[in-house]
Amino acid sequence: MVVAIIGLLASIVLVGVGAARAKARDVTRKSNLDVLRKAIIMWQLDNNNNMEFPTGCGGYGGGGTGHIDYQGTNYPKSIIECLKDAGYINQDIIDPKRHLLTDYPGDAPEVFSYMKYSCTDTNDIRLYAHLETGNSNALNGIPCTAGVAGYGMNYMLSIPKI
Repeated sequence: MVVAIIGLLASIVLVGVGAARAKARDVTRKSNLDVLRKAIIMWQLDNNNNMEFPTGCGGYGGGGTGHIDYQGTNYPKSIIECLKDAGYINQDIIDPKRHLLTDYPGDAPEVFSYMKYSCTDTNDIRLYAHLETGNSNALNGIPCTAGVAGYGMNYMLSIPKI
């Protein structure tokens, strides 16, 4: 009987600890997006562009959209690398659930990666993250979010275009 009670109490504590860790990771995600927002604003002011074509800085085809940390065949240079090379950030900014930039999970829902897209409907730049404790439908009905819904993104920061 005592063992059963101890087991029950331990499971309750572990569930609570897991929820607290998820909330802490979400706080880190929000902070990371704010750092990225500030770095992109500095890029805009110094370079007089929105980190889009023809900069070659990150995103699909060098157009500045997509996963901010991915670099591969169609992504010549990651957005993170462009911001680091320009001196706006001094380290890689990756989701706390990932360990390395090479730990890229692919195009599955709930990818723990940050994304950047331009929205012509509202004339702004959007930064997205997936919050573990967030509402999965939080971005429903908001312009320019359909492309990121398939990635499980449910949190967004906006940057006015220059």
